[in-house]
Amino acid sequence: MVHRKVEQVKKSKALHRFLHMGGWSLSVLADIVFPPRCLICDRYEADTLCEVCRSGFVPVARPFCERCGHPNGAVCPCGSTFPRFGWHCDAARAVFRYDGPIATAIRRFKYSRVEMLGEPLGRLLAESLEKDSLFTAEQRERFDLIVPIPLHTGRLRERGFNQAERLAGPVADRLRRPLLNRALVRVRATGHQARLSGPERQANMDHDVFRTERPVSVVGKGILLIDDVLTTGATINAAARALKEAGASGVYALTLAIGV
Repeated sequence: MVHRKVEQVKKSKALHRFLHMGGWSLSVLADIVFPPRCLICDRYEADTLCEVCRSGFVPVARPFCERCGHPNGAVCPCGSTFPRFGWHCDAARAVFRYDGPIATAIRRFKYSRVEMLGEPLGRLLAESLEKDSLFTAEQRERFDLIVPIPLHTGRLRERGFNQAERLAGPVADRLRRPLLNRALVRVRATGHQARLSGPERQANMDHDVFRTERPVSVVGKGILLIDDVLTTGATINAAARALKEAGASGVYALTLAIGV
């Protein structure tokens, strides 16, 4: 048995020497045996997001509502859906319209558990902040902390990860701001918001859905909330309300896509 293991080690070392002598590496060999694919469409592609899919991402362009980020011409929820409880987010923005390849990417990321999509999609969010097309330079200077929208513990166990946390990491790295994954806690399960109408989503989020875990950490701070999709803004608004009640000086939100 020992002799067999020694022979296996010798063969492994010989393989490594052979690969390196030829200018190869194990990663190159792996790419030959298991060619990389686009994580959205499964085309063989060196990049995790192929050029065909990326070309299908439709950016959200101005003019849009300066408060909730919805494109002009769409129903603006910050004025129509929240008359009773008010709109608490200083400015919400989305990078792309929720359609085509970006919608497929988000569904794969969340529901098919393709966790590897978190890094490239998070980079797209981070890159969007380098332009003035979404937030102004003055607004970006107010971002003191990056806070992902939390999942309820039951949903987190079911899914295995929080997609907003995966997206927020690259944003915090790019901005060089602290990432507070536990600044907010979701204390009430709200079900799947995607299945509800606008007024139903707002009613679903009205009653103390979020609380701040450590209020002292957000007092006097400008918060940038991160989530995957903005639709009516009910989730973002409830989170912003909880943070401001805890003493945050301002709350902004950035999502990967917006459903209109």
